[in-house]
Amino acid sequence: MDTDQPTTVPDTRVDAVIGTSPERRHRSLLGLPVKLALLTLLAIATFVGGIAGFADYRLRDASSEQARNASLAAARDLASQLTESDFQAADKQFSRLLAERLEHARQEDTDIHRVALFARTGGTDIAGRAATPAGSGDSLRDIAQDAIRSGDEAAGSTGGSNTRVAFPITFSDGEAGAVVALEYSTADIAASSRAARTRLLLGALAGGSLLGAIVLLLLRRELFRPLEEMRRVMAQIRGGARGARIGWDRGDELGAVADDFDAMVAELEEAQAELGKYVNTDPLTGLLTRDAFTDRFSGELTRARREGYPIALLAIDIDDLEEFNRTHDRNAGDRVLADVGTVIGDCTRPTDACGRTGGDSFHVALVGADAAQAAVVIDRIRREIAQRVGIGPERTRVTCGFGVAEYPSHAVDQLALERRAAAACAHAQRDGRDRALAFGPSGGYVDAASLVPEDQRTADQPAGARELASTVHALARALDGIDPALGGGAHSQRVARYAVAVARDLGLSDSQLQELRSAAVLHDVGKVAVPPSILRMPDSELDERQRGALRYHAWVSRTMIAGAGLANVADVVFHIPENWDGTGYPERKREDAIPMASRVLRAAELLDDLTSGVAGRTPLDPFSAAGELKRLAGTELDPDIAVALARLVREEGLVNVDGADPSPGAGDVADAA
Repeated sequence: MDTDQPTTVPDTRVDAVIGTSPERRHRSLLGLPVKLALLTLLAIATFVGGIAGFADYRLRDASSEQARNASLAAARDLASQLTESDFQAADKQFSRLLAERLEHARQEDTDIHRVALFARTGGTDIAGRAATPAGSGDSLRDIAQDAIRSGDEAAGSTGGSNTRVAFPITFSDGEAGAVVALEYSTADIAASSRAARTRLLLGALAGGSLLGAIVLLLLRRELFRPLEEMRRVMAQIRGGARGARIGWDRGDELGAVADDFDAMVAELEEAQAELGKYVNTDPLTGLLTRDAFTDRFSGELTRARREGYPIALLAIDIDDLEEFNRTHDRNAGDRVLADVGTVIGDCTRPTDACGRTGGDSFHVALVGADAAQAAVVIDRIRREIAQRVGIGPERTRVTCGFGVAEYPSHAVDQLALERRAAAACAHAQRDGRDRALAFGPSGGYVDAASLVPEDQRTADQPAGARELASTVHALARALDGIDPALGGGAHSQRVARYAVAVARDLGLSDSQLQELRSAAVLHDVGKVAVPPSILRMPDSELDERQRGALRYHAWVSRTMIAGAGLANVADVVFHIPENWDGTGYPERKREDAIPMASRVLRAAELLDDLTSGVAGRTPLDPFSAAGELKRLAGTELDPDIAVALARLVREEGLVNVDGADPSPGAGDVADAA
């Protein structure tokens, strides 16, 4: 019955789980346990044997009755030919005639072997008056005596093929005065009985065998096959197949057991799922634990190899989480982890695997995505983190480093993919904050954003972002020309040129140079919120209140630039006032915790301040300014950047002696905008 078939989830592991050992097969008979099958066959054999024995008994009895009746009929027919007077004559002539009549009757009926007539002479004595030539024999006399005494017909058997009977002849006094005794052949009846009994035996054997087979097959079909199906479903569940159910629709006890089993499995799966939330889910971020992610990623790679689709693996590390913990507290770091985990989960699909694989590390397996598509997801995550994640009342910005490795382009082994993605992420964090690197087509690392086609980048930007960015750039250029305190009219352009020159000398990539130009052009845009009188005062004359108002421009710059959709640039600009030794602001970061681009711009801006005489300073010649840069190396400035910039000033004439700076070129301005 179709309704008896379980509704199960196919699982290739079932055959390995179900016990199909040779021992189990050898202990079965027609699919049933040998003991049960033998007991069933024994019971059927006993039942069939009992019925056959009873039938054989009835056949024997019927055969005996038929032989008796046939013999009595012959004796009755012969007795009907005799009268009382036939036994009253005593002469020899009469006896001879009577004997001839008996012989004639025997010859007419060849089944009569012997025949004799007996007369009662007195009491119960029997006197033989005539007999067949074969003689009467004592056996006929005995049965005749029984008939005389009882006055009824009597019968006895001499064997399976002959029957002896005696039929009384009643005289006028109502008593049996004579008896006809004969031995009658019943061989045909016996042969017919034996044939019927043989047929009965063969029929019993055939019927018993058929009945046994039917009963065993019915047992297997109605009992053991359902049990085997139940065992198969149990093996599927034991092998890890979720959703496996028996699903029978039958009203018997097996159906009730199956229903109870399905209900039990459903409850166990619910309990397992609930337990899995604690075992496989990171309690802080809500993402998978490391082990759970590893298992999930392994399964996805197996399917990807079988079906031939790519998988992009993202390695994500939060930038400077330990610094957040030191500056604020560990609870703030936990909140950052939770918020970043939420953003990652919101920016990915249910089919993707997301896990927290370390203290501040995450891995994301983007199923069916390549490195370019992963870059789009990275950009989405970065923008969401910039908008939704911050620390403290001032909403200190949180950023992450990203690394991308693609299956099968970059590696085919799971461990190798994880290592490559982690290596790309580590390189991205060494390059600065909020960086994303992937393996390039020709080797090495490239900015992940460069892999995204232009039309996708435009489509993925927030509505109005490009227009807002253009407005902010225009405001920055206008500020350069409004107030000499903001740099003498070309401060931002000169800073951009110095920064790009030293960045090229240090080997930064083209994408980093592009970001550096934009940050240079926009780095002073937040000073619109600072009173010009404070901007014109030398640093030594500022009090704490005025110094705080001046430092406020970093927060304003970040807010304006990030709001224009330039989150990376906003972070670079925000950290320009940081010093290498940690004495700067706004977050007192130090050394490599400061983004690389921010360190470059810090040195480039100081060079322009030294050579242009901002805020009442006496302008220095390029050689003196280079010496000042080297003096500040290791305190305010990154030593490597300070030395490289000083060399460019002294050896390659980066700054004109007369202080007049050539036009930065339309290319730089256009690129920055």
